[in-house]
Amino acid sequence: MRNLLLFLAATTTTVLTATSCSRSSSPAPDNGCIQRIVIKQSDAGLSPEHTRTADSLFDVNHIDHRNYRYYAFQSDTFQTLYSPFKKYDEKVIRLDQYVNGLRIFNGEINYIFWDGALHYIAGKPIQSANLDTISSLSLRRLRTMFTSELLRPGANVTPGFTDSCYKAEFGYFNLSNDLEPQNLVKAWRVTINYSSASWYAPYGYGYPYDGYPAAYYKDNGQLIGFAGNIIN
Repeated sequence: MRNLLLFLAATTTTVLTATSCSRSSSPAPDNGCIQRIVIKQSDAGLSPEHTRTADSLFDVNHIDHRNYRYYAFQSDTFQTLYSPFKKYDEKVIRLDQYVNGLRIFNGEINYIFWDGALHYIAGKPIQSANLDTISSLSLRRLRTMFTSELLRPGANVTPGFTDSCYKAEFGYFNLSNDLEPQNLVKAWRVTINYSSASWYAPYGYGYPYDGYPAAYYKDNGQLIGFAGNIIN
Protein backbone atom coordinates (compact mmCIF):
# COMPACT_ATOMS: atom_id res chain seq x y z
CA MET A 1 0.00 0.00 0.00
CA ARG A 2 1.38 3.35 -0.94
CA ASN A 3 0.90 6.50 1.03
CA LEU A 4 -1.27 9.10 -0.70
CA LEU A 5 0.92 11.98 0.39
CA LEU A 6 3.99 10.34 -1.11
CA PHE A 7 2.18 9.89 -4.41
CA LEU A 8 1.12 13.53 -4.53
CA ALA A 9 4.62 14.68 -3.66
CA ALA A 10 6.07 12.58 -6.44
CA THR A 11 3.68 14.04 -8.98
CA THR A 12 4.03 17.67 -8.00
CA THR A 13 4.89 19.86 -10.96
CA THR A 14 8.53 20.97 -11.09
CA VAL A 15 8.96 24.53 -9.80
CA LEU A 16 9.96 26.90 -12.55
CA THR A 17 12.51 29.67 -12.37
CA ALA A 18 10.35 32.53 -13.62
CA THR A 19 11.26 35.89 -15.04
CA SER A 20 9.33 38.90 -16.22
CA CYS A 21 12.20 40.83 -17.72
CA SER A 22 13.73 40.53 -21.15
CA ARG A 23 17.33 39.68 -21.95
CA SER A 24 19.71 42.62 -22.33
CA SER A 25 20.88 41.47 -25.76
CA SER A 26 19.51 39.23 -28.46
CA PRO A 27 21.16 35.78 -28.67
CA ALA A 28 22.92 34.72 -31.85
CA PRO A 29 20.60 32.85 -34.24
CA ASP A 30 20.64 29.06 -33.83
CA ASN A 31 19.89 27.20 -37.06
CA GLY A 32 19.80 23.74 -35.50
CA CYS A 33 16.97 21.21 -35.51
CA ILE A 34 13.60 21.88 -33.92
CA GLN A 35 10.28 20.12 -34.54
CA ARG A 36 6.77 21.20 -33.70
CA ILE A 37 4.73 18.53 -31.93
CA VAL A 38 0.99 18.31 -31.44
CA ILE A 39 -0.50 16.25 -28.61
CA LYS A 40 -4.20 15.93 -29.31
CA GLN A 41 -6.74 15.57 -26.57
CA SER A 42 -7.89 12.40 -28.34
CA ASP A 43 -4.42 10.82 -28.21
CA ALA A 44 -4.53 7.77 -25.95
CA GLY A 45 -2.86 8.30 -22.60
CA LEU A 46 -4.16 5.22 -20.81
CA SER A 47 -5.03 1.67 -21.73
CA PRO A 48 -8.61 1.16 -22.99
CA GLU A 49 -9.50 -0.59 -19.73
CA HIS A 50 -8.20 2.24 -17.53
CA THR A 51 -9.85 4.82 -19.79
CA ARG A 52 -13.23 3.12 -19.35
CA THR A 53 -12.73 3.01 -15.58
CA ALA A 54 -11.80 6.70 -15.47
CA ASP A 55 -14.78 7.69 -17.63
CA SER A 56 -17.10 5.73 -15.38
CA LEU A 57 -15.75 7.36 -12.20
CA PHE A 58 -16.23 10.84 -13.63
CA ASP A 59 -19.71 10.03 -14.95
CA VAL A 60 -20.91 8.48 -11.67
CA ASN A 61 -19.64 11.53 -9.77
CA HIS A 62 -21.20 13.95 -12.30
CA ILE A 63 -17.86 15.50 -13.25
CA ASP A 64 -17.54 17.00 -16.72
CA HIS A 65 -14.47 15.41 -18.33
CA ARG A 66 -14.93 16.52 -21.93
CA ASN A 67 -11.85 18.75 -21.79
CA TYR A 68 -9.60 16.20 -20.08
CA ARG A 69 -6.89 13.90 -21.37
CA TYR A 70 -5.95 11.15 -18.90
CA TYR A 71 -2.33 10.09 -18.83
CA ALA A 72 -1.75 8.35 -15.49
CA PHE A 73 -3.87 5.89 -13.51
CA GLN A 74 -3.16 4.36 -10.12
CA SER A 75 -5.24 1.77 -8.30
CA ASP A 76 -4.39 0.99 -4.70
CA THR A 77 -5.76 0.48 -1.20
CA PHE A 78 -5.65 3.39 1.22
CA GLN A 79 -5.55 2.62 4.94
CA THR A 80 -6.55 5.45 7.28
CA LEU A 81 -4.29 6.07 10.27
CA TYR A 82 -7.15 6.98 12.58
CA SER A 83 -10.17 5.20 14.05
CA PRO A 84 -12.03 3.28 12.69
CA PHE A 85 -8.94 2.45 10.57
CA LYS A 86 -10.92 1.88 7.43
CA LYS A 87 -9.52 0.68 4.12
CA TYR A 88 -10.60 2.34 0.87
CA ASP A 89 -10.31 1.21 -2.71
CA GLU A 90 -8.39 4.16 -4.11
CA LYS A 91 -8.19 5.32 -7.71
CA VAL A 92 -5.96 8.25 -8.67
CA ILE A 93 -6.31 9.75 -12.14
CA ARG A 94 -3.82 12.29 -13.40
CA LEU A 95 -4.79 14.38 -16.40
CA ASP A 96 -4.14 17.39 -18.58
CA GLN A 97 -6.74 20.00 -19.41
CA TYR A 98 -7.52 21.22 -22.92
CA VAL A 99 -9.27 24.37 -24.08
CA ASN A 100 -10.00 25.13 -27.74
CA GLY A 101 -8.15 21.91 -28.55
CA LEU A 102 -4.90 23.12 -26.95
CA ARG A 103 -3.19 21.81 -23.83
CA ILE A 104 -2.89 24.01 -20.76
CA PHE A 105 0.73 23.34 -19.88
CA ASN A 106 0.35 23.91 -16.14
CA GLY A 107 -3.25 22.74 -15.95
CA GLU A 108 -2.55 19.30 -14.53
CA ILE A 109 -5.15 17.90 -12.12
CA ASN A 110 -5.10 14.84 -9.86
CA TYR A 111 -8.50 13.34 -9.05
CA ILE A 112 -8.65 10.94 -6.11
CA PHE A 113 -11.58 8.57 -5.65
CA TRP A 114 -12.27 6.41 -2.60
CA ASP A 115 -14.68 3.49 -3.07
CA GLY A 116 -15.90 5.09 -6.28
CA ALA A 117 -16.69 8.48 -4.74
CA LEU A 118 -14.71 11.67 -5.30
CA HIS A 119 -12.40 12.26 -2.33
CA TYR A 120 -10.02 15.05 -3.37
CA ILE A 121 -9.03 17.27 -6.29
CA ALA A 122 -5.48 18.60 -6.60
CA GLY A 123 -5.56 21.36 -9.17
CA LYS A 124 -8.06 23.82 -10.62
CA PRO A 125 -10.48 22.94 -13.42
CA ILE A 126 -10.57 25.47 -16.28
CA GLN A 127 -13.59 25.54 -18.56
CA SER A 128 -12.93 28.15 -21.25
CA ALA A 129 -10.51 30.72 -22.66
CA ASN A 130 -11.08 33.92 -24.62
CA LEU A 131 -8.06 33.21 -26.80
CA ASP A 132 -7.55 32.11 -30.37
CA THR A 133 -5.37 29.22 -31.50
CA ILE A 134 -3.07 31.15 -33.84
CA SER A 135 0.64 31.21 -33.00
CA SER A 136 3.14 33.97 -33.83
CA LEU A 137 6.59 32.75 -32.82
CA SER A 138 8.69 30.91 -35.40
CA LEU A 139 10.36 27.61 -34.60
CA ARG A 140 13.73 29.15 -35.43
CA ARG A 141 13.28 31.86 -32.83
CA LEU A 142 12.14 29.31 -30.26
CA ARG A 143 15.26 27.24 -30.97
CA THR A 144 17.48 30.29 -30.52
CA MET A 145 15.83 31.36 -27.25
CA PHE A 146 15.94 27.86 -25.77
CA THR A 147 19.61 27.44 -26.66
CA SER A 148 20.29 30.72 -24.88
CA GLU A 149 18.59 29.38 -21.74
CA LEU A 150 20.51 26.10 -21.86
CA LEU A 151 23.80 27.99 -22.03
CA ARG A 152 22.90 30.46 -19.29
CA PRO A 153 25.15 30.20 -16.19
CA GLY A 154 23.30 28.40 -13.41
CA ALA A 155 20.80 26.75 -15.75
CA ASN A 156 21.34 23.33 -14.09
CA VAL A 157 21.33 21.30 -17.28
CA THR A 158 23.38 18.40 -18.60
CA PRO A 159 26.11 19.62 -21.00
CA GLY A 160 25.65 18.85 -24.67
CA PHE A 161 21.91 19.39 -25.05
CA THR A 162 22.44 22.22 -27.52
CA ASP A 163 23.63 19.64 -30.07
CA SER A 164 20.25 17.87 -29.92
CA CYS A 165 17.05 18.43 -31.81
CA TYR A 166 14.43 20.35 -29.84
CA LYS A 167 10.66 20.00 -29.87
CA ALA A 168 8.07 22.71 -29.35
CA GLU A 169 4.38 22.53 -28.49
CA PHE A 170 1.92 25.41 -28.74
CA GLY A 171 -0.80 25.76 -26.12
CA TYR A 172 -1.90 27.87 -23.17
CA PHE A 173 -0.32 28.75 -19.82
CA ASN A 174 -2.20 29.92 -16.73
CA LEU A 175 -0.28 32.81 -15.15
CA SER A 176 -2.39 32.82 -11.97
CA ASN A 177 -2.36 30.43 -9.04
CA ASP A 178 -5.24 28.24 -7.92
CA LEU A 179 -6.60 30.96 -5.60
CA GLU A 180 -6.77 33.67 -8.26
CA PRO A 181 -8.99 34.11 -11.33
CA GLN A 182 -7.52 32.31 -14.33
CA ASN A 183 -5.18 34.29 -16.57
CA LEU A 184 -4.51 32.19 -19.64
CA VAL A 185 -2.04 33.30 -22.30
CA LYS A 186 -0.94 31.70 -25.55
CA ALA A 187 2.35 29.96 -24.90
CA TRP A 188 5.00 27.51 -26.09
CA ARG A 189 6.74 24.66 -24.32
CA VAL A 190 10.21 23.84 -25.65
CA THR A 191 12.31 20.88 -24.56
CA ILE A 192 14.75 18.32 -25.89
CA ASN A 193 13.62 15.72 -28.40
CA TYR A 194 15.06 12.83 -26.40
CA SER A 195 14.70 10.38 -29.25
CA SER A 196 17.49 12.32 -30.96
CA ALA A 197 19.80 12.41 -27.93
CA SER A 198 22.25 9.59 -28.67
CA TRP A 199 23.56 9.23 -25.12
CA TYR A 200 20.05 8.36 -23.85
CA ALA A 201 19.04 5.92 -26.58
CA PRO A 202 21.08 2.86 -25.43
CA TYR A 203 19.46 3.03 -22.00
CA GLY A 204 15.89 3.33 -23.21
CA TYR A 205 15.39 6.68 -21.52
CA GLY A 206 12.81 8.99 -22.96
CA TYR A 207 9.71 11.00 -22.25
CA PRO A 208 6.32 10.82 -23.94
CA TYR A 209 6.13 14.60 -24.19
CA ASP A 210 7.18 16.25 -20.93
CA GLY A 211 10.94 15.92 -20.60
CA TYR A 212 13.28 18.34 -18.89
CA PRO A 213 14.99 20.74 -19.27
CA ALA A 214 12.05 22.78 -20.51
CA ALA A 215 11.18 26.41 -21.09
CA TYR A 216 7.82 28.11 -21.38
CA TYR A 217 7.40 31.24 -23.47
CA LYS A 218 4.52 33.59 -24.14
CA ASP A 219 3.70 33.75 -27.83
CA ASN A 220 5.35 37.19 -27.91
CA GLY A 221 8.70 35.65 -26.93
CA GLN A 222 8.71 36.57 -23.23
CA LEU A 223 10.08 33.83 -21.00
CA ILE A 224 7.54 32.55 -18.48
CA GLY A 225 9.78 30.02 -16.78
CA PHE A 226 12.62 27.56 -17.19
CA ALA A 227 13.33 24.27 -15.42
CA GLY A 228 16.60 22.39 -15.73
CA ASN A 229 17.08 18.63 -15.58
CA ILE A 230 19.54 18.69 -12.68
CA ILE A 231 18.10 19.09 -9.18
CA ASN A 232 20.48 20.54 -6.61
